[in-house]
Amino acid sequence: MDLELLQDKLLPSFDMHRTPIVRLAKPVAHHVKSDCLLALSGILSEQVDAVLDAYKPWIEFEEPAFRVQSGQTWARLTGARNKG
Repeated sequence: MDLELLQDKLLPSFDMHRTPIVRLAKPVAHHVKSDCLLALSGILSEQVDAVLDAYKPWIEFEEPAFRVQSGQTWARLTGARNKG
C-alpha cells in the first residue's frame, strides 16, 4: 500500500469550513468598524479562497500577501468593511 493511500485511510479529511477563522467570520466581521482594517494571518495558501468566501458578505479584501516559510506558503489577508 502506498503512503498517500495509507494517509487517506488513517488521517481524517481536513474541512476548512470547520476552522475557527471561517466559523467565526460573521462575529469577527461585525466587530470591524467602518473606518478600520481587518488583518488575518497564518492562513495556508490553499485555504485563502475559503476564508475570502466566508468573509465576503462583510469584508472587502485587498490582494493576499504571500510568504514562503519552512516549505509552506502562508497568506495575510487585509480588508475593510464593505460599503453597503
